[in-house]
Amino acid sequence: MSQTTEDLFDFPDYWPSKKLGKIAGIISPGFPCGDHNQEGEGVPHLRPMNISEDGEIDLSKVKYVEEEYTPLRAGDVLFNNTNSPKLVGKTAHIDLDRDWAHSNHMTRIRDLADGVHSKWVAHWLQFLFRDGYFRMHCRNHVNQASIGVGFLEGKVDVPIPPLSEQRRIIDKIEELFSNLDAGMSDLQTADRQLERYRLSVLQAAVEGRLTADWRRTHDSEPADQLLERITEERRQFWESWYRWEKYESKGKEPPSGWKSRFKTYDQPDSAELPDVPSTWGWVQVQQVGQVQLGRQRAPEYHDGENMVPYLRVANVFEERIDTSDVKEMHFSERAYKKYKLEEGDILLNEGQSLELVGRPAMYQGTPPDCCFQNTLIRFRGYESLDRQYALLIFQGYMHTGRFADVANQTTSVAHLGSRRFSKMPFPLPPLAEQREIVQEAERLLSVADDVADTAERENVRGERLRQSILKQAFSGQLVPHEDGALPPSVYGTTSEESDTSRNDGDSDVEDLMGSADPSKQIEMDL
Repeated sequence: MSQTTEDLFDFPDYWPSKKLGKIAGIISPGFPCGDHNQEGEGVPHLRPMNISEDGEIDLSKVKYVEEEYTPLRAGDVLFNNTNSPKLVGKTAHIDLDRDWAHSNHMTRIRDLADGVHSKWVAHWLQFLFRDGYFRMHCRNHVNQASIGVGFLEGKVDVPIPPLSEQRRIIDKIEELFSNLDAGMSDLQTADRQLERYRLSVLQAAVEGRLTADWRRTHDSEPADQLLERITEERRQFWESWYRWEKYESKGKEPPSGWKSRFKTYDQPDSAELPDVPSTWGWVQVQQVGQVQLGRQRAPEYHDGENMVPYLRVANVFEERIDTSDVKEMHFSERAYKKYKLEEGDILLNEGQSLELVGRPAMYQGTPPDCCFQNTLIRFRGYESLDRQYALLIFQGYMHTGRFADVANQTTSVAHLGSRRFSKMPFPLPPLAEQREIVQEAERLLSVADDVADTAERENVRGERLRQSILKQAFSGQLVPHEDGALPPSVYGTTSEESDTSRNDGDSDVEDLMGSADPSKQIEMDL
């Protein structure tokens, strides 16, 4: 049996509480709609994505409906009743009358009893959401969770101090949240600056600007000579692979003249490509490494005598591979040889959102004896190509949108395609300069990484501060209690309605907030 909020949270003894269903006249979901439009025809139809985790209304991605609806009005509390378990229960307060509709995944709470402030209820539900109460008590479906009207009505207790005290607490919450939001806004600005900085480093790497000083004091093998060496390595690999794939694996002897089938590739037209140093050259990706699309997942591979771990798009993030959820499927000996990963292979997301398509990471040998699925493309650079340099170039292509430019966009997924990727231009410097570029880029990007780590810590601290503010608010510690104040009229007595002057008092949250601006802790020395 689910515990009520009164069982789980210690309200002050001098605060009575009531079930939400006893103090709200209306608790009802909105309506589903299959006739959304994005052209602004009709009115906004608020859905779960339109409430942020901080309880703000976000209309950056809104859809419109032209059906009859009950508009939201000032004082409504909007509760997200269906979402992932982590996000179910997000709550927002409607401050002004709005010509907005809301979906059946949102529950409107309206017509609160005298003596209960709607912002008080909204902050309380948001506190429960952030504390994980709804996640623990939701009904789980296939891939979503829900909180029904019956649960809100009968299981959610609302602490109800005198109305004047509610107002003072609300004012203090909003004051502290405003200070905190200013600091978080600075962090967002710093994050945008970091992204621009990373982009400038990656662009400089692609165009040779990172090593301009290095070239003045070093004479290196020209790129055309390096390409000849790489081409010979590519030929040797192709002959070994082709002999096995076409003949030896089938018990056959290769015919005479089979080596003439080796392909040569034209250099890409550099007229529309960035200028690079004279010792560099533009080549195709397939000239400097092997490009291979992964193995398709199919029912006949779900079981078998040779179950092998494989990586998929969910495992490959930028510069890291997440091995917390690695699946297996059957690989025959032939398929295993074809799709087995080697340390130093670069894996790129073949199908992703447009801004993340081509997201690359290097396989470092974990998990061992691993293959890969066709949601990924493998790039295996030849010996005379520095693979860390290749990873750097592919990162730059993702961040500058070059992968997005060549991707094939479907309804919701962009596909890079192994053929399109293999034909993309690739800047080829001398091998010694490739290694110098990697060292210089790592040095510069480490500065950004340090700042990003600091910003991430401050973001986490800011979220903890936000919850700490709410926790102190609902434990009666945020503002002093008025001993003589009367309980709200919802309990059958007259509520004290006068607007007394606010006394902030001493609060632990003041110490937690410090300057109330986490971004002041970050100094960007880029």
